[in-house]
Amino acid sequence: LSAFFSPNGIFVQPSPSLALYITDKKSRKVFIYYPETRKLHSFGTMGLEKEGEFYTPTGIYVDKKNRIFVADFTRNLIQAFDSDGKFLFAIGPEQLGDADFAEPRDVLVDSYGFLWITGGKFPGGKVWRVTLPQE
Repeated sequence: LSAFFSPNGIFVQPSPSLALYITDKKSRKVFIYYPETRKLHSFGTMGLEKEGEFYTPTGIYVDKKNRIFVADFTRNLIQAFDSDGKFLFAIGPEQLGDADFAEPRDVLVDSYGFLWITGGKFPGGKVWRVTLPQE
């Protein structure tokens, strides 16, 4: 694959059909690549204020509900999208009630449905456990 400028994060979803989810910090997009069909699709634009905008997308994770979680280091934000790239919700310092929430690097949803986020300002770092909104 050569469609990327500066790939940063990757998540491999093995089923129902193999898909690679890749964040690209230079193009400020999320790419979804399906090796079987060689189909590549993307979503996101550059920005610092609106839903679906990225500035420095880093970590990416797709949960069992096919929600795509993207960490944005510069925006201090986690954004969630449906499988088509439609914005669902965001998690940042205001939603967490934690002024220390900053510079998220990676995300993961565990088998209990908690969102885990790594990040934090240098020096040091932090790990946050977040209860996700109910659908």
